[in-house]
Amino acid sequence: MTKRGVIHLSVLVIILVALLVIGWLTFGFGWDMLDLISDNPFLSTLFAGLTLLAISSGLLPPFLRSLKRPNIEVVVSGDSEALQLTRSEGGRRAEGTFQFTLVNHGRDTLSDYYWNLIVPKRLNPKLFSLKEDEEKDAASFQEDFLLFQGLETEPLYPRRAYSFPYQLKMHANPEESDSIIVFFFSTEFGMYPPEVMSSDRTGAVRPEKGLIIPVRNVAKE
Repeated sequence: MTKRGVIHLSVLVIILVALLVIGWLTFGFGWDMLDLISDNPFLSTLFAGLTLLAISSGLLPPFLRSLKRPNIEVVVSGDSEALQLTRSEGGRRAEGTFQFTLVNHGRDTLSDYYWNLIVPKRLNPKLFSLKEDEEKDAASFQEDFLLFQGLETEPLYPRRAYSFPYQLKMHANPEESDSIIVFFFSTEFGMYPPEVMSSDRTGAVRPEKGLIIPVRNVAKE
């Protein structure tokens, strides 16, 4: 429950307690007061309404936040649901160049959100900006991965698609095993997917909980 929800609930509880105290001072406490409430339509309706308000003040805010929570889908450009590394013309390596589309299935516009992309180092990834025609820097992540990050300011409207303004290039040994890449996002509504952040105090990133896209090496087939 949020701090605001706690405040609302506390106020309603105080009002409810105050009414009970007034009833006790006026009519006495115990079964007589309960009988009075049950026999009086106005008091019964008032008591039931305050009870429902107290419950809804705690449940409604989280429900409304869940409606606004982002629901982002990362789509691989083309017909394939996975990234496929194919054998190069010289046959010495498996390689591929890929682009993505972001789809907002949520109910609210996303603006000024951060994207994060995790790629295994063994795939030798390079990320190029399609806007500025330059390579994006990466940071080491958990020894075996590279982490690319960036801020997008172009709004991603509900039920709309947006071309991710970067191109990912990868190459590996032709016999390299299949792998995955992982996207996750930091928005004004929180992390997406929310499970990507550890629930402990370290706040560590758990890539296995992100938006996973398979990388298949068809060069070895």
